Amino acid sequence: MTWHKVDKYIPMEPSVAIYRRGEKKGSRVFRMGELEGFYVDNELDRTVHITFEKKEAIVIDIYDTAQAAHKPVGETIGIIELNLATGEAKFFRDGR
Repeated sequence: MTWHKVDKYIPMEPSVAIYRRGEKKGSRVFRMGELEGFYVDNELDRTVHITFEKKEAIVIDIYDTAQAAHKPVGETIGIIELNLATGEAKFFRDGR
């Protein structure tokens, strides 16, 4: 599985280390601003969209198609709202 960040281009090489299941994983550190945007997995046909709504809240939308990163198609599988101040996470299936 290779995730690509979708912005103005799709990189040919992944920007993060990729591990096979069962392999030991090292830590990966990202700046918060680098996480925002669409991430697409063409193999599994899924899109993850990360948004910073407030200074202390991150919202992650999961779509059932990779095309959702390019145009408004597909359905939302789920939405995760993570409060960075309290650590509270909420999961929504039918919108927020």
